[in-house]
Amino acid sequence: MNRRFTPWEEHEFWLRILRDHAYFVYDYLSPKEKYWTQMAKAYIDQFTWLRKHLKQLPKNAPVSSAEMILLANQIYPIACKYYHYEGRIQHLRIYNQIQFNLPPTYFNGTLDENAEYLRLLEYYLHGQNPPLLPFERFLDLWLFDQEGHALLLIHGLDSTEEELMDQVRKVVLKFRYYQLKNKQFAGYMRFTRPLFPAQVKFVHQIIRDVSAFTQLVSKVVHQYKDNKVINSLSLRFLEHHFPESCYFLHKLMLYLPEEERENIDCSLYPPYFYWNTI
Repeated sequence: MNRRFTPWEEHEFWLRILRDHAYFVYDYLSPKEKYWTQMAKAYIDQFTWLRKHLKQLPKNAPVSSAEMILLANQIYPIACKYYHYEGRIQHLRIYNQIQFNLPPTYFNGTLDENAEYLRLLEYYLHGQNPPLLPFERFLDLWLFDQEGHALLLIHGLDSTEEELMDQVRKVVLKFRYYQLKNKQFAGYMRFTRPLFPAQVKFVHQIIRDVSAFTQLVSKVVHQYKDNKVINSLSLRFLEHHFPESCYFLHKLMLYLPEEERENIDCSLYPPYFYWNTI
């Protein structure tokens, strides 16, 4: 499916992602942080309601239709407030004024993703299809996301899983290197058009390594389901990797010339956890 996602598909993806993020905040807050946990639960409920509302709309509804514009107007203030909610928790964590059991940098990734959805929504509010992000910014967003998933996986593995942790550390180093490489390639754009041969080769390397990392996460998920991996993670947390990686790869194809595009075989739906959830 090497095509642009429809507005309906974009909303379905992003509302699920933001709801996951709200669940993660809820899970990693100390129970004593009652005010912040109540707010997280409220956002979970709001994103759930928005997804239920979305599912009542035609999947092929045009971006300019009244129902899709109304939906964007319903989503935007909630997504925006949630953005500031996470930002406030990050700020409090920096100053050790809240007990949240992940480091502040965790929120850099979730805030970046929320900001991208807000960017899309600003077009949907006016019944317009949003343009793609500039290529280097697109890669920055999703390569940082891949690195973050790997770091969080390491964080959640028990010390008895050293062999697995070592595999994931190599993934972290790979995606950090790719972010640096992307920054250098962006500098070439002063005098060189995007998607020069070495950059196209780089894209295919990214596809290969995102796919390999996804296979590794899939292996961990199967072990998790069979109680064969010692960890402190949730299934939701593990499976969050799958839709984001699939979205990344599908969107990545849109930047490539037609003859360079690969067939991306993945689903925006995680394999286990979401089948019985809204």
